[in-house]
Amino acid sequence: MSLEKDHHEALRWLKTAEEDLGAYYIPTRYPNGLPDLTPGEVYLKKDADLCIRHARSILTAVKSQIKSL
Repeated sequence: MSLEKDHHEALRWLKTAEEDLGAYYIPTRYPNGLPDLTPGEVYLKKDADLCIRHARSILTAVKSQIKSL
């Protein structure tokens, strides 16, 4: 298997984490992302904790792949 394909396979499992984080991006970043509501009215601490775990997982995986180059 090629080096590029090895890295792609190693990071494939992160797709779910990326999709979860993407779902929070626009509504929490832009004022009109949640019409008539604020992020604090919609999201809970558990949502923030999930995003932090996903972000840490992604960073750890990417750093690991960079080191292996």
